[in-house]
Amino acid sequence: AIVDGVEYFWRGDDETWLPKFMTWDAEGRIFVAHHAAFDLRLLKFRYGFEPRRRCCTVALCRYFGYKRAALAEVGPKLVGMEKLAGLPCSRRRAELSATEWNALKRYGMRDVQVVQKIYSLLRPQIPGRELALIDHTLRQCLDVRPVDAAVLSEERARHEAAVAALTAKDAEAAELVGRHAKLKELIKRRFNCDVTSTSLKSLGDLSRYPAVVRPFL
Repeated sequence: AIVDGVEYFWRGDDETWLPKFMTWDAEGRIFVAHHAAFDLRLLKFRYGFEPRRRCCTVALCRYFGYKRAALAEVGPKLVGMEKLAGLPCSRRRAELSATEWNALKRYGMRDVQVVQKIYSLLRPQIPGRELALIDHTLRQCLDVRPVDAAVLSEERARHEAAVAALTAKDAEAAELVGRHAKLKELIKRRFNCDVTSTSLKSLGDLSRYPAVVRPFL
């Protein structure tokens, strides 16, 4: 963990971290993790601890269009930090030497450093309503709770308005293409002249066309 610039690392058999986390939570600090749903489920169902404020840097990355949001992918792109390659060991914690614990510490702390920088970079750029949805989604991972109707209603209205705007543009474009095609065919048949799409680029100048074809414009 990193709190106020101070780095904390606990070995696997040291559970003194839990009182620390509970104190930080009581102070109103935000629990931040990459793919936080995993960490939050572990904290709740193994240790009975559920942070009251939480955020997920995977969700922040995906808000900005990073579909591949693994730490190894977004760390170099967003904050110029590479994730350390591979876990330094895979044995049981009781069998690890001091050297192996130090390697694990370097590996884990590097992840925490990258996550902190990503959060500091992206969090200020995200609207409050999106953060509220992220928080609600994380809470749903722990326990099914009533949906925040106000937030979701606002998001639904925004989504429907965007869909309506796109639908209207698509319909307008389709109508315009159809009118162009009809006009080109009519001019070709009746006046024996071909018309390119470029010549029909502007429908505002009706004087360029014979009066008989103007109703099609």
